[in-house]
Amino acid sequence: IGFNHLSVDWFPCGHRPNGYATAHYDFSFFRVTPEFRAEKMTCDILDDSGVIVPGEQICDYNQDKPNGMNFYIVPGAMVDRNPVVNMPYQFKRPELQNSAIPHYGLRSWDQDNNPLQVSDWVDIPIFMSTFAGDLVMWQAHVPYTMVSGSEDQFHSKTERYFETTVQTLPDTWAADYDQSDNMIRFIMVGRAGLCRGDFERAQEAAGGAPVFPNYDDLFALLNEQNKTANETSTDAQISGATISNPLSTIQTLVLGFVCIIFCW
Repeated sequence: IGFNHLSVDWFPCGHRPNGYATAHYDFSFFRVTPEFRAEKMTCDILDDSGVIVPGEQICDYNQDKPNGMNFYIVPGAMVDRNPVVNMPYQFKRPELQNSAIPHYGLRSWDQDNNPLQVSDWVDIPIFMSTFAGDLVMWQAHVPYTMVSGSEDQFHSKTERYFETTVQTLPDTWAADYDQSDNMIRFIMVGRAGLCRGDFERAQEAAGGAPVFPNYDDLFALLNEQNKTANETSTDAQISGATISNPLSTIQTLVLGFVCIIFCW
């Protein structure tokens, strides 16, 4: 539904704001390529005296290079920069100006509904970000308590967007936890950017529906191959032949997981 790639990030201790300081996943869907993020979405970073958490990567408020200045170009030809086009009406940027993050963009979210403490976090909120006047990221936060435990769980949320120009943003999303097989499914519902016939032809050309890997099996295979290579090959042979093939397999299967999320 209009996204280029996905980053699934695990935060065992959470992150700011304080109500999100607990174990959770961030599902970050980007409308730009990884190369664009790495090469263009860069900025001058605040030093530790300007951030709350030492080492935290936050863009400085004053930028003198084009890439850095692009973080602070907000979509829309409006005098009032809130609300932001293509975001829920209530979304705003933090008043402390700590919303621009390298490779992620200038973030906005529902400031009025931040959980004050971890126990108040009971939904699946989204954060969104812009860069150079365009929407670049849609990000859902899923607390670990919603996708773990001894019972099945299903949690969902909906939003509507202000002055929508991007028609493929999801209006409903959900986290589904199946206790019987410890499977977590992230579900998105929205207008497709690819018609069913075109999708089915692309799927057939790719050899069928993607299958999410069992990483326990993959890493066991990788470890076994590395062990065998250590016994029979030189360091150069290990680097050139043995390690590269399993890693390329893993990368291919991870991309399959992305397709499952926003094609099904």
